[in-house]
Amino acid sequence: MSHLSPFVAPTHHADPDSALAQVRLIYAQQIGHLRDAMQRFVAGETFPGHVRSCYPYVRIHTETVARQAGAIVLDVSQQPGAVPKTDTYIALMDNIVRILVTGLQGNK
Repeated sequence: MSHLSPFVAPTHHADPDSALAQVRLIYAQQIGHLRDAMQRFVAGETFPGHVRSCYPYVRIHTETVARQAGAIVLDVSQQPGAVPKTDTYIALMDNIVRILVTGLQGNK
C-alpha cells in the first residue's frame, strides 16, 4: 500500500497566469507531501509502502489548426542539463507553458 499525496482534480484555464498558478499550487503541494513524509521517516515513522507524489500534468488544447507565418522559438539548451533563465523545474515549466498558451491565444 502506497502513501499517496492528496488528489487534485483537473481544472481548465483560459489564460496562462491562472494555469501557471494552478501548476505552482500542485507542485508546492506535492513537494510538501514529500517533505512531510521525509520528516516523519527521519523521526522514526515507517510507512506501509512507497511514498508517492507527482509533477503537475499540463495539457494544452486548441480548437484550430490555423498556421501562422512566423514561428515561436523556445529557448534551446546550449549545454546538457541547462536551459537559460531557469533554475528549477517549475521555472522551466512556467516559461514553456506561458510561451505556448500565449502563442495559441494569438492564433485564435
